Formats: sequence, structure tokens, C-alpha cells
Amino acid sequence: LMLVRIDFQESACSRAEYMDALKARGIITGVHYIPVNRHPWYVRHFSDQAATTPLTDQYYRQCLSIPLSTLMDEEDVKYVAGCLLEEL
Repeated sequence: LMLVRIDFQESACSRAEYMDALKARGIITGVHYIPVNRHPWYVRHFSDQAATTPLTDQYYRQCLSIPLSTLMDEEDVKYVAGCLLEEL
């Protein structure tokens, strides 16, 4: 995976809106790896500790997985990078 970190609270759009705008341009993004303390099993068994990691929660709110593949050529990379910047 290739991840970018964007402070969506400081940007003009939410992460969902940003993902939708990129999808409209043919770029599929995702959000991976929610913090362990937010998984349902962990919350069920350790609910008193669910809010003890504010930095992981902050990171999770800001991370976004972007395309990465050995099939991408330099033009593909430039297109994705350009769209990422333009949509902010």
C-alpha cells in the first residue's frame, strides 16, 4: 500500500468527499488498518482503553491509501499525484 496523510479537518472537504472526487477521475482509494483499539472485539473486551491512543485515532482520520502497482508507469504516477494535489 501507498499511504498519504491529509489533515481533512484543515482541508476544504471531508475524506469521503475527497475519495469521491478522486474516484470520479478514475483513482480508487481506500482506508485500511483501523486502529486495533477500534476493532469491535477489542472494544468489547477493553472498552475502558478504547480512547487511550489519541495519536492513532488522529492518524486514522488522516490516512488514505492511494494506488500503487508495478503496472503503473511514470505517467500513471504523475496523473495520480496531480489529481491528489488538484482535488485538495
